[in-house]
Formats: sequence, C-alpha cells, structure tokens
Amino acid sequence: MTKQYNDCPHELQDLITEPYIAEIIGELTAEQKEVLFYYIVKGFSTQKIACIRGQTDRNIRKVKNTALKQIRKKIYDYLTLNSGHSMTKQEKLFVENYRNMIDNDK
Repeated sequence: MTKQYNDCPHELQDLITEPYIAEIIGELTAEQKEVLFYYIVKGFSTQKIACIRGQTDRNIRKVKNTALKQIRKKIYDYLTLNSGHSMTKQEKLFVENYRNMIDNDK
C-alpha cells in the first residue's frame, strides 16, 4: 500500500525516500521543518512565510539558511564517514562541491 501524501510541514521527512536524508530532516526543529516545507514543497517566498508565521522575512531567511547548512553538514558527514555507503554520482558531486565550499570559506 502506497503512503498517502500528507500536507503537513512537521512530517517533511516522510516526503524523502532516501533513509539517511529522511532521518536528517526528521532531526530538524518543528520551526525549521515548517519553514522548509513552505519554501521547498509549497514554493512560497520567504516574505509569504514570514506573513504566515507572523515573523520578519529576515528571521525566516535565517531559519531556512541555518536548516540548510545543518542538512548539508550532516549529509556530508554521513557520506564521508559511512564507508558502507557506496555513493551515487550525485552524492560524489555533492561531497566535492561541499569540500570546495568549505575551502572557499577559509
């Protein structure tokens, strides 16, 4: 039986098919999940999300960027520390790009 799509921001991880990524998303705060759900799934602007949540656009951007930074770091850690995981081409590219981003921030 196929799971029905649930339009609930707090179940964002249920939309992810890759188990390790779903787990990483599941570890986000409720606020981070909600902001990412509206931004990624619904395609809302940060201004619209700010209106919905009664917050400033700046605060929404900070929550979104912090969540994405955490997700990227945890994915990188998983891919580079988990020797039992054979990486796909996209995962290898992600690792390379993440390393370049880290090097550029130094």
